[in-house]
Amino acid sequence: MRPYRHRLLAAAVMTAAMLCNTTVCAWASSGNTNTVVLPAEETLVLKNALTSGLEAQGQKPELPRLLPSDTKVKAVGKITEKYIPLYFDPTEESNVYILLPLDALVSVMEDLDDWFRVSYNDCTGFVSPEYVELLKRSETFQTYGVVDAEEMPLLKEANGDSEVLATLKDGDRVEVTGLENGWFAVKSGDKTGYVTGDDLDLTMEKEAPKPKTTAKKPQTGTAAAGGTGESGGTVVSGSGSDVAAFAQQYLGTPYVYGGAGPGGFDCSGFTMSVFSHFGVSLAHGATPQLNNGYAVSMSELQPGDLVFFFGTYNTSSAASHVGIYVGGGQFIHASSSRGVIISSLSETYYANRYLTARRVF
Repeated sequence: MRPYRHRLLAAAVMTAAMLCNTTVCAWASSGNTNTVVLPAEETLVLKNALTSGLEAQGQKPELPRLLPSDTKVKAVGKITEKYIPLYFDPTEESNVYILLPLDALVSVMEDLDDWFRVSYNDCTGFVSPEYVELLKRSETFQTYGVVDAEEMPLLKEANGDSEVLATLKDGDRVEVTGLENGWFAVKSGDKTGYVTGDDLDLTMEKEAPKPKTTAKKPQTGTAAAGGTGESGGTVVSGSGSDVAAFAQQYLGTPYVYGGAGPGGFDCSGFTMSVFSHFGVSLAHGATPQLNNGYAVSMSELQPGDLVFFFGTYNTSSAASHVGIYVGGGQFIHASSSRGVIISSLSETYYANRYLTARRVF
């Protein structure tokens, strides 16, 4: 009988293929390749070795970047640069859901070679693997998660048949410390356990963002928002960065002509609704909103600035579309075809129709 190491190597090829459901590059080995069935406990040891990076005869097996799991979440990845776009589709020509912040932890669900399909903050899209550092399966981490199901059991073990410790509700937030075969290790209150990766959205926010509340007066002057008219004005609270961050909670909200939320927006209804949470009253219309704030050049853009476009539809008005700059050359807006999304100012369509920008804060 061949030495045990050779038996292990031969079985590893077979086991890795079953584990990964993909082609595994051949390992350096000698002799025939007759299938050797290992005892169950040895197979488990081999599986653990594969997932942690087994080296065989000086060569490391070329496993896929994402290994199978019990849920749609195959791994957790850390974003390595700031303002990384999460695209709707696996192409840079696509619109953008959200700009991923530096060090954000995302759920990685699919490897398309040039793209990872990931989920973050209830947005699922595509990001270049160049900006994602995959965490080892055994690695612990610290982030938060939001329940995205009417009810979710908190289980004692990472197993769907495990004892239920508590029932979490939609919107509940938990501390997340690890991932085990697709199940997140979490803490909720004084209980620790596991929840399925299928219905938990990772986020950096410990609590849901809260709108700014201020005493409001009708918008009549320039003191707060740069509008023209009589003296007096709105009490403004917050910053441009606060506006940009707040606006992103509406990503995915459908477009509704004349809509000002919360169930649907048109472009100016969206900006009007967002700024109202910060004590600024904007008119409902892209061209009237040109009267707010003061003009800034494209090179001076900061998060929270209003960006305006012309010719997006047949109108004699000066501005036909408006959005909110969020940084990194991106702006959030209510698109007539896709609802509230993030797009790039460098996209040909918007670059050719860019009009101006106004700073309210």
